[in-house]
Amino acid sequence: MFFVKGDKVKERTTVLNEIAHTDSLTLIANHRSYVEFCDKIIQQQTPFSVIIYDLDYFKKINDKYGHDVGDECLIAVVNAVSSALRKDDDFHARIGGEEFAIILTNTSMLELDVIAKRVLKCVKDINIPQHNDIKITCSMGSTLITKFDGATIKDIIKVADNALYEAKKLGRDRWVHKHYNIN
Repeated sequence: MFFVKGDKVKERTTVLNEIAHTDSLTLIANHRSYVEFCDKIIQQQTPFSVIIYDLDYFKKINDKYGHDVGDECLIAVVNAVSSALRKDDDFHARIGGEEFAIILTNTSMLELDVIAKRVLKCVKDINIPQHNDIKITCSMGSTLITKFDGATIKDIIKVADNALYEAKKLGRDRWVHKHYNIN
């Protein structure tokens, strides 16, 4: 009898852990999961890329159509972007309102280039049923790290974030890559 209760506790703990690490709207990893994954990946010291992206002018969609349609757009974006990624190797998380992160493990610059361009296209191709006039684009920033001499995840993410802001400054609906340089 005690064994059965223990199994139920384990099962409930597993479910609660999944809830604590999943974004309730988009059903991908949440910010907490992202932070934990980043901490783990930096310790492994295998090459990886970080892409930070957010939706261009998303507030206008929420203001014009309402938050329900905005939520529909977020879900559509996550599904489109997830379809552009390598299935088992890539990590995708919602890290803020309309801001997301992708971590590509064991990746090269060539693979990053292919995936980033595919993500931009998949987002641009989104069609929201009953709202065909909504056009969604995203801006993306990335970096690739292959050498880890003193690198911190905070420094790596800052480079990708700076690239994202440059993409926005250059007109949005684009991807900017910045090389990670060890100081």
